[in-house]
Amino acid sequence: MSKTLQLSHIVFGTRGRVKSIAPEHAEELYRLIWSMLNDRRCKLYRINGMPDHVHMLVDIHPAISLATLMEQVKSKSSQWMKKSGFFPLFEGWGREYFAESKGIIEKDKIIEYIKGQQRHHTTTPYIDEMRQLYREMRQLYRENGIEWHDDELS
Repeated sequence: MSKTLQLSHIVFGTRGRVKSIAPEHAEELYRLIWSMLNDRRCKLYRINGMPDHVHMLVDIHPAISLATLMEQVKSKSSQWMKKSGFFPLFEGWGREYFAESKGIIEKDKIIEYIKGQQRHHTTTPYIDEMRQLYREMRQLYRENGIEWHDDELS
């Protein structure tokens, strides 16, 4: 039997970076996303976020592409959020997302980073966090033709 490990650190934000994920209902949103990932045979190691974005560390099952997974997660969670009444300011997710493959050695570090979102964001806004993630990988991204555009995260 084939064995795979496709760890991805994924970040996606609300449309326009509106702070529309009500903290008192965030856990319900995270449980919904966990359930969707589980249904697609993906393993969620950690999920957390802020009122304007979500971080996940996921082992993506080889039968589904990252793009398809994110399309489904964003679409279904958006529908649920709008119907639930818990997120009155939520108008949808931003068009894009950030995803970076990670090795098993980095797993615990990324889990701790995701767990510490509330502490981390007392000093660092979402867009600055995304710029930092990009700066850390800038050379690798350039070598692979990936460019940063601020508007893609809104």
